[in-house]
Amino acid sequence: GIVSLLEEYDIPVYSLKEGIHEYDFEAEKAFFKHFENQDIPDGELKIHLLLHRKTGMMELEFHISGFLKVQCDRCLDEFQHMIDLDEKFYIRYGENEEEISENLIVITHDKSKINIAQYIYEFAVLHLPVQKIHPDKMNGSSGCNQQMIEKLNKHVNAPQKDKNDPRWDALKNLMN
Repeated sequence: GIVSLLEEYDIPVYSLKEGIHEYDFEAEKAFFKHFENQDIPDGELKIHLLLHRKTGMMELEFHISGFLKVQCDRCLDEFQHMIDLDEKFYIRYGENEEEISENLIVITHDKSKINIAQYIYEFAVLHLPVQKIHPDKMNGSSGCNQQMIEKLNKHVNAPQKDKNDPRWDALKNLMN
């Protein structure tokens, strides 16, 4: 089930000793399906996590690499957007659980585990460009679907027809 799918992103923080702990995770199609974001139907990510347990807090260093499958805003074909990123995340201990910022949460001392799936997902999505467009090919030409680009260009460069609608003209004449 979906719950068990995300369980593999649980980290048992309650029993962690002070020091550095290393984890490796992967995120593939089922992972992205869980978040139900139509913009990212699929992807393949490798996540390397260094968790530094200190007194009263934890520092999580994520290294995420791989690709997200996205739809090109220009030609509408899917393509693989490569990502390679480093993000830091902090967890402090406190009286109440709360999210202070997108990179800092507070948990209570009795919390047995944290699930990092949401953070992996958010970091990846944050690294998507505003405009998702095929990267250019090695020779510098557009990586987009050329047939689609040709259709778009025809549409964009089509001569503009006279914008007047005769029905409106008739109404305007009545009003004058």
